[in-house]
Amino acid sequence: MRRLKQIAGLMACIIFFALFFSGTQTLSGNTVADITLECRYILNAVNSFEMWSEAEFLAWINRGIEDIASQTYCLQAREEITLVNDQLEYDITLNYVHIVAAYHVNNAGTAKGLTLSSPANMGIDTYSSTVPSFYFDFDEKLSVFPPLASVNNDKVWLYLAQKPAALTLSTDAIPIPAVWESALIKYVAGIGWFKDRQNSKGAQSMTAYQQEIDKLKKLLKLGTEVAK
Repeated sequence: MRRLKQIAGLMACIIFFALFFSGTQTLSGNTVADITLECRYILNAVNSFEMWSEAEFLAWINRGIEDIASQTYCLQAREEITLVNDQLEYDITLNYVHIVAAYHVNNAGTAKGLTLSSPANMGIDTYSSTVPSFYFDFDEKLSVFPPLASVNNDKVWLYLAQKPAALTLSTDAIPIPAVWESALIKYVAGIGWFKDRQNSKGAQSMTAYQQEIDKLKKLLKLGTEVAK
């Protein structure tokens, strides 16, 4: 019986983590209005529109989403750039906060990871071949070197942590995955407490916010760890 209980417990853990990890990019469908109402309940301000206005909540939600996205890289996108003969620099069209990885893909579809470098290393990094080996971004442009002298439908794939677009309406959907919404509520409520000069509650809420971010980043191995 004890063995059966151990097996059952193990299976429950496996099912939990399988469901948890498979759903980490799932959106909740909640809107700005939903998050605002949740924060108003926490602040005991469901009907208080003088101390905390809807416009303020919208601004705080945008700030929270941007902070979460910059810490966790939870908004993901891929950009494909077509290489040009002897060209070093290319525009990055997507709005991003970090390049997680970059790959050179040749005409045969073979992908090779590029090594992150910097502008100071141009001409210093040892080229192991005549194909692109290094990259860096500066001023929203991508530099890939050494450049190809003869391009044959070669491309660079960029895996980006995307910067969220600003929400403008109460009906706008929250763009970050649902797993991060609890942290967002703590962030917004914390600012609300600070505005009410309840600094102790504000500090507690912000501490809880950062703790939740750090805990989930460690569990999911997201954020800055991805770039290492």
